[in-house]
Amino acid sequence: MENKNTVILIYPRLVEGEQSGKAPPPLSLLSLCSSLKERGKDVKLYDLRSYDNYETLLKSISKSPVCFGLSAMISYQIRDGIHFSEAVHKIFPGVPVVWGGWFPTILPDIAISHPTIDILVKGQGEVSFVELVEALSTGGDLAEIKGITYKKNGKVFNNPPRNPVDLNSLPSVDYSLVDISRSTMGDRFINYISSTGCPHRCKFCNVQTVFGQKWMALAALRVVNDIEMLIKNYQVKMLEFYDDNLFVNIQRLRDIMNGFVEKKLDIRWVANVRVNQFLRLTEEDIRLIRRAGCHTLTFGAESGNQKTLDFLQKDIKIEEIKEVAERLRNNDIVARYNFMVGIPGETPADFQSTLKFILTLKEIHPGLEIVFYYYMPIPESKLKYEDIKMGFKQPDTFEGWSRCIMGDVTKPWIYRIDKSIMEDKREKFKCMSFYFWKGYLLNDPVVGFTLRRFKMITIKVLSRLRVQTGIYIFPLEWKLFCRRHKSH
Repeated sequence: MENKNTVILIYPRLVEGEQSGKAPPPLSLLSLCSSLKERGKDVKLYDLRSYDNYETLLKSISKSPVCFGLSAMISYQIRDGIHFSEAVHKIFPGVPVVWGGWFPTILPDIAISHPTIDILVKGQGEVSFVELVEALSTGGDLAEIKGITYKKNGKVFNNPPRNPVDLNSLPSVDYSLVDISRSTMGDRFINYISSTGCPHRCKFCNVQTVFGQKWMALAALRVVNDIEMLIKNYQVKMLEFYDDNLFVNIQRLRDIMNGFVEKKLDIRWVANVRVNQFLRLTEEDIRLIRRAGCHTLTFGAESGNQKTLDFLQKDIKIEEIKEVAERLRNNDIVARYNFMVGIPGETPADFQSTLKFILTLKEIHPGLEIVFYYYMPIPESKLKYEDIKMGFKQPDTFEGWSRCIMGDVTKPWIYRIDKSIMEDKREKFKCMSFYFWKGYLLNDPVVGFTLRRFKMITIKVLSRLRVQTGIYIFPLEWKLFCRRHKSH
């Protein structure tokens, strides 16, 4: 039996074995839900992090939907999504499987080549996917829909791209299809997008592949009203802005913050911000965002070496990174700096200078939080050709890209990436990261004088000596760690 008014959306796991107990709602699909429901469609969303057996889930669906829509990034989501797509074709033969998201947008040729994927929606999907569902429901011509790739009679057809649409023309994200009590993290935590795209030119990023070098934003009043409704409907206490650049338009930021204050919204929020964007704020602006609930600001510092920053086209200066730390030192906003490990062309000496720079930052702002990310080659970024020169072997299969596990990149000392993707020529970076982690970033929860505590204090002292002196020869502690943690 068919139901030509129902659409089923699927969010695969990002990491194998992942469960949805403490995961944010899948905004990529919730935004589609709102657009579909506005057109009168019956939408069901299944987060695969809540299901162990996909065939059991599919057999619980009594009527064939118009289509199944999956969202996938370059990660384990590719593999998990394929497993689900295979189950769909087995139980619902003839029902189209549609993939959208970053993976099919960036690597459409690989995506459409898989036999279980029938249609791709590339780029911003709120309009393209709605038009696709209408065409599938009524037997319309897919050739008329911009922004999709599809198969017909064994051939692949690539339609012209669709230009991004004004976010203000789209309905507000409908969170009602997810269980907020299961999807939040911590104290009624929820995620929200107020803008998309980025006007900057960092080499390692591929946001421009989807949005171009363009930033689009919701009106300030729309943002304030949306957050007010989230607080009212879901008792949200903590909000994360998933914007790539919340602080692009400072006047818009002020309008949003003033709206929070005027409406007395009881909310704390966190966001990403560029170093040079933050430096445009006045002291009054900083006091305003603090009054409006700012809890944490995360900065992409990337490197403590100006040569590396210039190579990455970050368009920021080392002194500016220091200045941000100084300005945030004496207020109650948590500051977090992200640094990358293993950047193409970076030498161990360059990375050592980054470690020393971090120590300088910690002297300026002792409460500064530091996060390491192991550089991951991203297809269609400007760094693609430098990656190839450094030994990067771009996969040409689903299996290859599915091994790029996003959850591993924040642990550079145990970073896993398949040899078919990249020959690991950066073992020393892992070693240096390990010692910096052990010496400075790892908090010791063990109390009392025990053998375990003695070992941890010893490794911390030795690790600090190595970082301070730059001497990493005979890294016995690192080798022992590797033996115990074979996943590195």
